[in-house]
Amino acid sequence: MQKQIYSYKNFYILWILLIFAFNILQLAAHSEKTFIPPTERELDEGDCENAPFADLVFQDHIYKPAIPLMVRNATASCHGDFKIYCVMAVPSKQNAAGAEVLVSEGGVNHTFVTIEMHSKRNEGLDYTIEVFAKKIKL
Repeated sequence: MQKQIYSYKNFYILWILLIFAFNILQLAAHSEKTFIPPTERELDEGDCENAPFADLVFQDHIYKPAIPLMVRNATASCHGDFKIYCVMAVPSKQNAAGAEVLVSEGGVNHTFVTIEMHSKRNEGLDYTIEVFAKKIKL
C-alpha cells in the first residue's frame, strides 16, 4: 500500500492561501494610487514657509504597514511650554499619500497639538510629523 503524500487538509490550506494571494494581487492592481512629491505636505497648518530648524520642537515618524481590507489609524501628540506656529505632516512614500490627516485638538496658537491619521483601505501610513514653535516668555 502506497503512502499518501498530500492529505485533503493540506490541499485545502494551500487552496485557501492561493485564493488569498490572488485577491491581494487584484486589490493592488486596481487600487487608486496618486503620486504626491515628498516636498508636498499632506497637512500644512500655520506659517511653515520660513520655519527654521531651530524652532523644531517635535518630530515623529509614524509607520503602520498596510493590512488587506483594513484602515490603519494613528495619533501623534505634542505638548509643552511653547506656542505652536506650524504643524506639518509629510508623506514618506507615495503609497502613504492620500490618507486623511487632521488636527483634532490644539494646533496653531496653542501649547499642544493632537494629530489623527486615517489611511485608505488596503493602504498603510508612513508620515513624518513636524511641529515648530516659539518658547513662551514668562
